[in-house]
Amino acid sequence: MLFLSVALLADVTISDCCEPTGYYQYIVNSWVGPIESNGCTGAGPNLRGYMYWPIPGYVAGLGISAVYLRMVTNTSASVTMNVNKVGAYPPTVADCADEPYTTGYVPPVPADVEFQVLLGGNIVNDVKAKAGSQFGLGISGTGSDKFFYSHWAWEPYDAWLILSTSVETDEAPAPGGLVRAVLYDASGRPVKDYGYVQEDFVPGMSGLKGGVYILVRGEKALKLLR
Repeated sequence: MLFLSVALLADVTISDCCEPTGYYQYIVNSWVGPIESNGCTGAGPNLRGYMYWPIPGYVAGLGISAVYLRMVTNTSASVTMNVNKVGAYPPTVADCADEPYTTGYVPPVPADVEFQVLLGGNIVNDVKAKAGSQFGLGISGTGSDKFFYSHWAWEPYDAWLILSTSVETDEAPAPGGLVRAVLYDASGRPVKDYGYVQEDFVPGMSGLKGGVYILVRGEKALKLLR
């Protein structure tokens, strides 16, 4: 059976399962790490963390309006957190605290609380530029040291990157207007290129394995469930 979302996806969520997640810790006058254990990361005066995500190829064609970082607290502590741009994996200690996208964010103090951080600056262009490869974020902070980790209810994911897409407009499409349509699987690998089709095109799913697929038609993305 085929289920089709009735409108443009409100967001595209990318989870960091099995991707590098870790931190550096300041111990006895020096930074130790990177430490990659159980998908834990952290921020604070003695912690600098990082996370990486595989960005599906279809993201380059999406009309992204905002990017959020979604995480879960692991320890009870008050930290003022900066979310930063990092380069190639593994990042350095300095890299984890350089070029902030968002500064001065205060996560919830208790443990086991989910939260989202709106990322600013040129984050949208940076994410789209990484389509088909790996995109990373670093975190640093002041106040107290605080760890972030996968809550048991959401394992095996430790953090999520949420891409909010542009809302669908009420403007009618031009008569005979065609858009490029490509079907991707849940990991972002292209399954089939349909070429140029009508804007309301929905492909047949016969012959495909069961699972979630993303149909990108022009700048719009639809989630298809086989």
